[in-house]
Amino acid sequence: AALDPELIRFFGVLGIEVLQGFGITECSPVVSVNRHGKNVIGSVGLCLPCCEMKIEGREICVRGDSVSPGYYNDPDATAKSFRNGWFHTGDMGRLDEKGNLFFEGRIKNLIILDNGENVSPEEVENYYYRSSAVKDCLVSETDIDGKAAILLEVLPAPGTDEKEVMEELAALTGKLPPAMRPARTVIRHEDFARSASMKIIRDKRK
Repeated sequence: AALDPELIRFFGVLGIEVLQGFGITECSPVVSVNRHGKNVIGSVGLCLPCCEMKIEGREICVRGDSVSPGYYNDPDATAKSFRNGWFHTGDMGRLDEKGNLFFEGRIKNLIILDNGENVSPEEVENYYYRSSAVKDCLVSETDIDGKAAILLEVLPAPGTDEKEVMEELAALTGKLPPAMRPARTVIRHEDFARSASMKIIRDKRK
């Protein structure tokens, strides 16, 4: 997941330079990173010299000496992700005119609304994480009256009042572009289901 640019700016005020990068296991694992003196906040930097990067249909694709040739003993998965010499990462991104990569989330997590708008849940989550009242949150797709909509689940920070949390979330939601606004907000009283690596497990539709 991308790091909120506000956190990078916060540490910068303290004199700590944070150089965000992008990597994935199949690329050993670093693909791009910001450099000292060339830190483009909000991006995950420039591609490393050992590999090459392109955007194909919003998907980040990589090839080079540091990229795996495929998955061991799994020809089907290899054929799906490794095509014409390029590894298709499953991550979305864009490149600026100088070649800096901007990470935009996982393709499989993308929420496609009935009006055709595509919403990256990671981007919306990062927005709500700016609130001190939010310990953890999850944005996912839900169904309201037969239409795809955005669901926001929030695990409040310890000691926060639920009514105040809902009021703050409502104020934050009002500042989002309409397409990114959750149609339903749920306050959780129990932790999210998590993987062995403690990442929140996403459900496609609730």
